[in-house]
Amino acid sequence: MKNQNEVATKEDIKKLQKQIKGCATKDDLRAFATKDDLRAFATKDDLRAFATKDDLDNYQEKTENKITAFKDQILTAIDSVMGELKTIREESDAHAFSHSRTNDTLLDHETRITKLENSPLQP
Repeated sequence: MKNQNEVATKEDIKKLQKQIKGCATKDDLRAFATKDDLRAFATKDDLRAFATKDDLDNYQEKTENKITAFKDQILTAIDSVMGELKTIREESDAHAFSHSRTNDTLLDHETRITKLENSPLQP
């Protein structure tokens, strides 16, 4: 290494030029954003107001739990209604059978009355 007080040689200048060739020039750096350009972007503090992945996961879990509870309430209510419907159908079937038997009895009575009315009187 040379002393700083020594004069640079042509070789020193060539080495320095080779090293500088890999570096960006002022014109190259003008394509990059400046501090003023970057002020338009959101900062970490700006982003804190938005939901995180954990926030969204927690919200999704709470929503799923509420939906499951609501579904259970609906199914429980439907079970009760279906039980009542089954009872009504059974009672309706029994009532229809009772009417059928009554109609059969009435028809039998009608036939018997007609026979009695058509039979000769007995002394």
